[in-house]
Amino acid sequence: MATKKKRHKLTKKQKKKLILEIVVLFLATVGAITILLGIGHKVVEVFSGRTAHKVVSQQPQLDVELLSINDYSRPGLAMNEVKGIVIHYTANPGSTAIQNRNYFEGLKDSHETMASSHFIVGLDGEIVQCIPTNEISYASNDRNNDTISIECCHPDATGKFNQQTYDSLVELTAYLMGRFQLTTDDVIRHYDVTGKKCPLYYVEHEDAWQQFLTDVNQYIDTHGEVGCAKSRRSRMREEQYNQMADALRKHPGMLGLMLGLNRVITLLTMAAYPMLLLYLLFSEKYEMLYHTVLVPGVAFVVVSIFRRVYNAPRPYEQMQIRPLIQKDTKGKSFPSRHVFSIFIIGMSFMPVFPVIAGVIFVAGVFLALIRVIGGVHYIHDVIAGAFLGILIGFLGFYVIF
Repeated sequence: MATKKKRHKLTKKQKKKLILEIVVLFLATVGAITILLGIGHKVVEVFSGRTAHKVVSQQPQLDVELLSINDYSRPGLAMNEVKGIVIHYTANPGSTAIQNRNYFEGLKDSHETMASSHFIVGLDGEIVQCIPTNEISYASNDRNNDTISIECCHPDATGKFNQQTYDSLVELTAYLMGRFQLTTDDVIRHYDVTGKKCPLYYVEHEDAWQQFLTDVNQYIDTHGEVGCAKSRRSRMREEQYNQMADALRKHPGMLGLMLGLNRVITLLTMAAYPMLLLYLLFSEKYEMLYHTVLVPGVAFVVVSIFRRVYNAPRPYEQMQIRPLIQKDTKGKSFPSRHVFSIFIIGMSFMPVFPVIAGVIFVAGVFLALIRVIGGVHYIHDVIAGAFLGILIGFLGFYVIF
């Protein structure tokens, strides 16, 4: 008569051991993330040219009315680097933003002068964009080649902005500061470039100008989020990324290969992990099987929770880019979970099949590059993911157990 197999139950000692191991793994993962955050800002600066502080990532509402490319108001010349923001006034009391924009447009026919501005803030707070921020405008003399210009409408001859204009100017300036990694030291008046009394009221009333700079900083403190804003030395500027992305889109074969590798590497690695578990099960290596389930499982949950809580923005949320990898997820960028997963799976293979682990690590490097080139992660996101995967794997498989 066949004997009925008894269902295996954990003893109290085994349950305590399991709980203790989960707690230790949880604390180790949290500790590793804390270390990353502690040194993370420096790592970000070194590897991606980005610094962490409050930035306003939400672009204000813009009425984009780009000027025609012409020699008198929009020369179409590239601006390689933005080093400042210059504030102007229209010197045309009561005129609207669109009227001033149309004046700039008309210069291509009148040849009256050479003048323009990237943005014009109107009397009702509307913001008209006349020139892309990666092109120069004819507004700030010898600072045309490295500054964004903002013209402001005003109701009377004093040149003082009304409240709607002022509020929109504060919002726009705060946004541009975050976008181009600037401080209020980089926000200047036309007067500071040439000595011309522009913007008139804020030249004649220095206290009003200083209050404006204070209000911009207060707006950032109130509406900004702690994140990683682009530095001038950033290796992944918007213009550079868009040029690279456009070049890849012109070669569908290369783009298809990159997107295909993104999927294949992810799927093959995810398939390899359960195959490793099955091998350990049928080889009766139960202790190793137990750890191979526990270590990646606990770490994955902790990393997922942290990503959701920390909620770092993605490149396409902070930059005006169209990512090569189609994705509309908001936040949860740091660390990269794709890269973390592949590296901790590689560490799971290391004690049993080190050669396969090496192959997975190489695939992980390619996946990290693809995620950055694809525009869905910053460089520091994938570095952090790889670091966490290796560190937690090392602690889990070689130190704790």
